Amino acid sequence: MHNERCMSGSASDHAKPAIARSPRRAWSTPPYIPTWAGFLYLAMVLDVYSRRIVGWAMETHLRTELILSALEMALAQRRPEAVIFHSDHGCQYTSYAFGKRCQEADVMPSMGSVGDAYDNAMAESFFATLERELLSRRRFKSQAEAKMAVFEWIEGWYNPHRRHSSLGYRSPVNYERAHQHAVTLIKRPALLPPAASDRTHGVRSEEETRRRRSIGEDEKLSTETGQVQYVAFVIDVFARYIVGWRVSRSMHTDLVLDALEQALHARQVGEGLIHHSDRGVQYLSIRYTERLQEVGVEPSVGSTGDSYDNAMAESIIGLYKTEVIRAPGPWRSLDAVEYATLEWVDWFNNRRLLEPIGYVPPAEFEQEYYRLNIGQALAA
Repeated sequence: MHNERCMSGSASDHAKPAIARSPRRAWSTPPYIPTWAGFLYLAMVLDVYSRRIVGWAMETHLRTELILSALEMALAQRRPEAVIFHSDHGCQYTSYAFGKRCQEADVMPSMGSVGDAYDNAMAESFFATLERELLSRRRFKSQAEAKMAVFEWIEGWYNPHRRHSSLGYRSPVNYERAHQHAVTLIKRPALLPPAASDRTHGVRSEEETRRRRSIGEDEKLSTETGQVQYVAFVIDVFARYIVGWRVSRSMHTDLVLDALEQALHARQVGEGLIHHSDRGVQYLSIRYTERLQEVGVEPSVGSTGDSYDNAMAESIIGLYKTEVIRAPGPWRSLDAVEYATLEWVDWFNNRRLLEPIGYVPPAEFEQEYYRLNIGQALAA
């Protein structure tokens, strides 16, 4: 499948492949994925300009709903204007529901000539790469295992790391960042640690330096079956980067310990790190405190009943509930919540623009910090 706004697909003249001069101008979109539990079908939306996968969905059927799910993900990520969506002549793309949704979103449908293997070559190339690098090398026992593997390959490898000769041997994410830096006319605010705002939100630290502070927070969720689920986050205060998280059916200390261990694994913790949290019994437990002491992290808890003391964590929890938990409706299982949380954390860290750090994603803010500091160190 191909979906674009000018991101992936073929040109409307059908004589040569589409060429996008900027991101979000053209899109393109499924191979089937065999598992021991039956076939899965993958629909994807590809940005022609950078070859980035901006939307994708997997289902056990090839109905129009599969294509619409991938399109909705692309629209949510890109918020396009006057985009072209190029595809083949599949009945899903010629359906009334798909055409109506494209019209509502100001997306212009485009289709290739019948039986033309070159017309949608960019999308076909992506599927060939997926087949060669993932599907032909693994066998999946369940559909859930296949979904997780495809998710990790797209979001963890293809978009951020896989290099393309057509992009100057850069990954889609890095190619888009280079474009953004080249065309921006708005000077970003100075990349200084948010010292004043952190103190206002109850994060206490003597040295306002990189990776000196982290925040722990947990939240309660409910599923369609009436089961209660809990989620814990560990947030790096400097860039608002979520460095650890965990979903569980209980609020035992293991919930917050697992999130902490993920954060410790992701970050090389140095001296002077402060872990701030509320006064939940999990954070005050002996096991949690001993673990912080083992790794040289100084625990910090807020004052009782102070809603502003841990406001940064509460703000991110609020975003998580608004953008993930409440939007789709009641959740069916813990696995569904955990998978949705995994997708959201990846999106939040790498693509969500945050006003306190200059309207850039947390990952980009950290990379810019390192680039500037390494450059200053080499100059010195």
